[in-house]
Amino acid sequence: MFSNIKIRLYSAQEKNPPLFKHVTLLLDGHDTRVSHIGAKSEEMYSYKLKKAGFHTQVCIDINGMILFTCVSAPCKDNTDGLMFTKIQIQNYIHEADCVGLDGGYTYFINKVIDNSDLERGNFCHYICKSVNTPSTDSITQYLVVLYLR
Repeated sequence: MFSNIKIRLYSAQEKNPPLFKHVTLLLDGHDTRVSHIGAKSEEMYSYKLKKAGFHTQVCIDINGMILFTCVSAPCKDNTDGLMFTKIQIQNYIHEADCVGLDGGYTYFINKVIDNSDLERGNFCHYICKSVNTPSTDSITQYLVVLYLR
């Protein structure tokens, strides 16, 4: 099996809901519980796990194939956003790809765009809704899509 831009674009058109026909890749971080000999547990502390662990970024295509992962790093100093800026994503994706991201990356997208040849259209993330404001159909549909994946 392999993944290329044509397969990703066709699959996105076929599988994705109407508002997300352009999203071809999904990127997120994963914390893995480990104990590492020689490493201080404070340096590896994961707020998700409440214990020591490593953080890894994983990028999959719309068909669920893993395209790349970054080098795992201690959780304490390596959040989703910081690792996103370090992985040089422009070296792994096609200019026509659109990467779906969660809220952990929102503030780091501009930094990645400034340091690469990627554009705003290469990224898709949810829209932050203010508290006590009604949800629009597009936000509700996006949240349903995230839940179903």
